[in-house]
Amino acid sequence: MYPGVYGVETPERVAAINAGSGEVMTYGRLNDRSNQLAQCLHGQGLTRGDHIAIFMDNNLKFYEVGWAAMRSGLYITTINRSLGCQTKHSRLGAPG
Repeated sequence: MYPGVYGVETPERVAAINAGSGEVMTYGRLNDRSNQLAQCLHGQGLTRGDHIAIFMDNNLKFYEVGWAAMRSGLYITTINRSLGCQTKHSRLGAPG
């Protein structure tokens, strides 16, 4: 089911838990935060079919960023933090 539905109908329902820290993300938070970021991405000129790269630590904010991109119709490339610079640049299509 679309997480936005859970965000409205059962906002306190747990969407994800960080196993390391025990931090909890509810569907309400996921819906609200991803909507805010989606609006920000749109404000920066990104539109359906555009592409973003996600390069971040493993944490619950990943869900917010990923869902903001998906609800905006953006394509996502995730980049592993442990990759070397050359590999990161090649993933982004940038010159080495």
